[in-house]
Amino acid sequence: MERLDLYNQHDEPLHETIDRNALKGAQAYVRVVHVWLYFPDGTYLIQQRNKPSDPIPYQFATTTGMPVMGESPSACALREVEEELGLRLEPSTLSLYDKLTTHTGPYKTITYRYFAPLVTMPSADQLDATEVKAIERVRLSTIEQMVEDTLFWNYEKLLKAPGYFKALDVKR
Repeated sequence: MERLDLYNQHDEPLHETIDRNALKGAQAYVRVVHVWLYFPDGTYLIQQRNKPSDPIPYQFATTTGMPVMGESPSACALREVEEELGLRLEPSTLSLYDKLTTHTGPYKTITYRYFAPLVTMPSADQLDATEVKAIERVRLSTIEQMVEDTLFWNYEKLLKAPGYFKALDVKR
C-alpha cells in the first residue's frame, strides 16, 4: 500500500501519513503534481489515462501523480514522467509554476504545477500501458475543446481553480 504524507493548508508537514486508499474524507491535505510537457512549437504532450481507478477513467490528462511518503513533489514529477511515459527528464529542466490548494471535494490537495520542455515524442513501447492508453501532441485550443467535450480532465472544476488552463497560454 502506498502511504502519503499529510500537510496543513499552508503546505506544512503534519508528520503523519495516510494510506492512499483512505484519502476520502481526510481532514488534512495531500500533495499532487501536474507535469505539463511542452514542445518548442507551443504544443503539449497529453495522455489518455488507462486506469479504471482514476478519478475520471479513460479521459485525457497531463501527467499527474502523488508523492509517496518522504518523496518531494519534484522527485514525484520526475518519477511519474519516467514511469508513465518512459522519459527521463533532467531535474534542471523541471520548472515549478505554482501551487494550488483545494479545500473541498473528495480530498484536500496542494497541487504543484510543473512545466518541462520536450524535443521528441515518446514511442508507444515506452508507455506504461496500465496507466496510459495513448498520447497526443496538441495545442492549448485543442485541450480547451477537449475539456468542453468532457474528453480531458477539467482541472478548473476538479481543483476549484478558475483560469487553471491560462497558465498554459502564459507558459508558451
